[in-house]
Amino acid sequence: MRIVVTGGSGKGGTHVVRDLREHGHEVLNVDARHDGSAFGLTMVADLTDLGQTQDALSGFDAVVHFAAIPAPGLRPDGETFRINLKVYTTPELTRYSRKWDRAWVPYTVLGGGVAFVAAGGILQALAQSDYDKFNQQVRECDTPTQGCVISEHKEITAVRDSADSKRTMGFVGYGIGAAAIATGAVLAYINRSRPYQITPEELEGHKASGPAPMAVVPIVSPEVMGATVQGHF
Repeated sequence: MRIVVTGGSGKGGTHVVRDLREHGHEVLNVDARHDGSAFGLTMVADLTDLGQTQDALSGFDAVVHFAAIPAPGLRPDGETFRINLKVYTTPELTRYSRKWDRAWVPYTVLGGGVAFVAAGGILQALAQSDYDKFNQQVRECDTPTQGCVISEHKEITAVRDSADSKRTMGFVGYGIGAAAIATGAVLAYINRSRPYQITPEELEGHKASGPAPMAVVPIVSPEVMGATVQGHF
């Protein structure tokens, strides 16, 4: 995971940076002073400047916010403490919802439309077969002297009428199928999966209860940049 630690050159931040790197994370320390690490592992920046803050946090998965105004003497030198951090990534806090629970409805409408189009194609093929049969019967009844008077041959006109009916029904099938496909596509778009964010408390509510570690949740938006920290010492 790519993680930014603000204030990573301070007392607490140094331990956090080292621990995260030991666990295999790619960590960038962002502080007002360099911590002496190798090139590319620390960025010297003023986090009170919005532009520098946006550049520092861009492209990372999580933020651990330790930067603060220094307060010498707040803790005696040599005092040690332990912080258990739990970093939540954006995918962990992302859930998805739909407008309707029955996600299969749009695809059923689409499938019905495809079926109507297929039926229309079959009817068109049957109509063409009847037209071919009709033309063959006309040629057979044609005579050199009199020709073929179709109105006098009901069996021939019946074949033509059957072909006309099948062709009309085929066109109707095409129309209904196209309308159903368009409707299904619109419904599928309206009912598409949409992401939304849950809180760490909601995420932990779906897990077994136990001692709550410190939760660090990154906050990155045009107005606010930083992190919220919750937990017990």
